[in-house]
Amino acid sequence: ANGGYYIARFEASGTASKVTSKYDQTVLTNITQPNAAKAAREMYGEIKENNKLVYASDLVNSYAWDTAIIFIQTYSTVTDASNYASQSKSTSLTTTGRNTDKYCNIWDMSGNAYEWTTEYSNYMPCVSRGGPYFIANGGSGDCTSYRSSNITTTSGSSLGLRSLLYVK
Repeated sequence: ANGGYYIARFEASGTASKVTSKYDQTVLTNITQPNAAKAAREMYGEIKENNKLVYASDLVNSYAWDTAIIFIQTYSTVTDASNYASQSKSTSLTTTGRNTDKYCNIWDMSGNAYEWTTEYSNYMPCVSRGGPYFIANGGSGDCTSYRSSNITTTSGSSLGLRSLLYVK
């Protein structure tokens, strides 16, 4: 009734032409920011009724990312959730939802793959968030609040995406 948005529970899986967000799937990586944005927008598409937006999917933005972190820190019943922004739980890239990085029913935000966002940087045009599995606890890029600036053509085995669903 109030509209808003939903952040995907899992990192994106599937292919660049058909993104999903499901448990125990191979994380979609090796994707550039423009392709990640296109794939996220096509996940659910854009639905209108009487020329008014009902819902649309997109690449996660920095507002939604930061709000999810604050929500997790505020409402998680896990005792270390208040330190969530500085934790990395993975030791290797795992399938979605299979590592111990789960708070408030949201998985893998701090330690599986960096995730492209719509955020812009003064240094480079695109920003990824989160932390990859290969930076052990205490590394400079192992937390949910971490921002990495990249050029749009960057891709790699530790760089994926998370979708967002806007609801009227």
